[in-house]
Formats: sequence, C-alpha cells, structure tokens
Amino acid sequence: MKLFIEVEISPDEIPLAAELFRTLRALTDHVKTRDLCRLFQALISKLEDGNQLDRVSNEVATLLTDTMSFETTLEEFQAAFVAVVFSHDLVLRQQSVVPFMFLLPRLPDLAKSRMRDFLIPKVLKHLTLKRPVEASRMEFFAHAEAFAALVNLEFVSINGALTTIITLLRKPETRCAAVTMLGKTVELCLQQLTENCDPSTLQDLNTALQNVTEDAFQYDINYIEESMGWSRPLHGIGGSHDVSSSASLSTQGDLNKGMAMDSSSASFGLHAVESYSGHRNTIFAMSYDDKRNQLISGGKDGTLIVWTSDGQVAEKVDMARHYACSMDIHSSYQTLLVCGVAKEENSGSGSNRMLPPPCIHRYAAVGRCWKEQGVLSKDSSKLVSCIKALGGVEHAFVTGETFHTSSHEGGGPRLDERVCYYDINTTSSFGNLQPVRQYTEHEV
Repeated sequence: MKLFIEVEISPDEIPLAAELFRTLRALTDHVKTRDLCRLFQALISKLEDGNQLDRVSNEVATLLTDTMSFETTLEEFQAAFVAVVFSHDLVLRQQSVVPFMFLLPRLPDLAKSRMRDFLIPKVLKHLTLKRPVEASRMEFFAHAEAFAALVNLEFVSINGALTTIITLLRKPETRCAAVTMLGKTVELCLQQLTENCDPSTLQDLNTALQNVTEDAFQYDINYIEESMGWSRPLHGIGGSHDVSSSASLSTQGDLNKGMAMDSSSASFGLHAVESYSGHRNTIFAMSYDDKRNQLISGGKDGTLIVWTSDGQVAEKVDMARHYACSMDIHSSYQTLLVCGVAKEENSGSGSNRMLPPPCIHRYAAVGRCWKEQGVLSKDSSKLVSCIKALGGVEHAFVTGETFHTSSHEGGGPRLDERVCYYDINTTSSFGNLQPVRQYTEHEV
C-alpha cells in the first residue's frame, strides 16, 4: 500500500521546514517539493524591507540545504532571484537592488559561488547590449546597480570591474550603460576605488572618461569626477573652448568680482572667479542669506557650511543621520529649511541597518549661528526632493515629495509625486507639522 501526503507551507513557516524534511526522509526517500520558485520569490521580496535580511537568509539556506536535489533547488532560486531583482516594477518604484544583493554573501558556500558564476555573465550580457547614447536608463539601471553591488561584495574584483567599464566607455554603443555602471560603482565602492585600485587602471579610466563629451552624461561625469577628485580641461563636456589669455582671470591685484570674458567673443561662457573648499563629498544644495551676506551649502558629507563673503567658513552644522539635497531660507523669519536624505555610508555589505525616513530640518538664526528648531520626519514619503520658502509675512514653504501609495487597479504599491504646502504657524511643534494643501498633477 502506498500513502501520499501533501503538505503546503507558507514562507512564514519555512523555519519549521527543516525538521519536517528530516522527519519525512526518515520514513522514505521519495520526498518532493513543488512551487519552490514561487516560495523563493516570496522570501526574496521581503528583502525590500531592510530589517528582514537575517530571517530571509536563514530561510533560504534551509530550503537550499534541506531539499533532495540541490541542482534543481538552486535553479529555482536563481530564477526567483532574477525575477524579483530585475523586475520592471522595481525599476518603476525606484527601489534599489542593493538590499537584495546583500543576500548573496549569506548563502551556503556552494550556492554562493554558483550564484556568483550565474549572475556575473547574466548582468554583463544585459549591460553590453548595443544601445544609443541617449537610451532610457530604465532598461538597464537595475543591472548597473547590481554590477556595482557585486564589486562592493567583492564578487567582482575592483580592477577587473574598471577594465570592463573602460572597454565599454570607448564604444558609443555601450557608453550609456558604462557611464551608469561607473556612477553606481563610485557610489557603492568609493573606498575600494581609492584604496585598492591599480594606479595605472585609474589613469586609464580617467583618460577614457575625458573622451566622453556627450551632454547626456554631464551630470554623471560631474559626480564621478568630483567623487574621485579629478578635473577635466575646459574643452571637456559641451564642446571645445580655447580660452585666450585675455579671457583668463587675473591672479594679481584686485580680482574682478564677476566673470572675466574676452569682449570680442561672448561664446567663451562663464568661468569661476573663486572657489571655496570645505565639503568632503558631492554638494547638492545652496542658499543665500541676504540679511547676513552669507552663503550656505550642503552636501552628501552630511555637513552644512556657512560661508562669509570672502570665502571663509563661518560655521559648520553637522546633520547626524541625513544629508541635504535641497534648502532655502525664509528671509523674513530667518528660518533655514533643509530637505534631508538618509546617509548610506553605514549600509555596506553585511549591514542590516534600517535607514531613517526622509525629513525636513528647521534651523533658526540665533546671533551669528544657526540652531536646529525641529525635525519633521516624513515616514510616508520615499523622498523630499526640493523645498522653497514662501516670502512675505507668511511663515510657509512648499516641498516636492514622492509618496508610497497603493494602486487602485492592481493593489500593489506605486509612487505618487506631490507638491505639498506647509504653514509653520499651524502648530507649535514643527515635528507634528502636516501639509495644508497637496497638489498631485505631476506624474512619475
């Protein structure tokens, strides 16, 4: 007589599955598992929540090690991983693939090496497809970020990664992907780039980057070169300009407080008269305080710097868990408003830290200093991208925000872009401030 037993388990019940498998195999060798791919997908999807890594990695390891056929189970896991990490929905929601990549070092050794050998050629095959220079990056952004994450996790050597990027940068048909790959590699692997790279490889990369002159890549190249401490000649991005001596700034005597230019040709454009050094990473935001004749800047180093008119640092304000992506000053009330994005320097490989939500910092002018007077945490927002103080007697401001919402059609999450109007006078606590009005005409 044969007895057939079918047991269905949910992802939440996987911790019990190991004991169940052992018990069944003590009775018979004919134990089969079905729908593993769907089960793996449900588990991997949980990694979007940054605090699930330990649990998911343990449950995935259980399934990989306690099923009869490792090869078949691994193939199911590979298919599930690709389906989740490179899904179009993830790209539309602007969700990073990095939290999912952190699962790889947690896999059992054999599965880890097999996943590395499976993923690297798959990612590179997609990134090396021929595309026009101005191709939509949504087609390959997730793959470029996955490539950088593989470098960060040391599944790909940093020198080998740069050699690949250099080769792709030199070909117009792969340049768009190469610039994106390099930008994400700089973002995720800056320490590896500056400490572990062969100098000749870095020089080759710099040279290859100098030859990228398309306007479509201007923002990317600025970010890469600023992060790496590189600069390019004036004839770089945007065309060639042979600046004559008559268009150059004087280095002696009283500097012209403007942009020196050859009167015979206005095509030379603007050139910096002075530059101020103080930030350690990319600068994203600036605002001018006309009451004190001071400039305030903020960047990815998490520091706000107040500059005097002669370029001296008057004050530094450290933002503990965020960095400034936008700022503005309400001149009438001497209020500095700053959009904060969570710092990510502590979210490298092996990290299980939950990043704080975006926020709005409020600072007030006290004497010659700026003192924090409250933080508005935006738990329901994915990003507070910009801010503008409204002048006059109204103590108010508007923001551009990206919200997580549920789709009425499919029930799944989507992003909603809104302009939000806030009136500081509506509450005594800035941390409890709510939008007075919201405008939703923008589309993702």
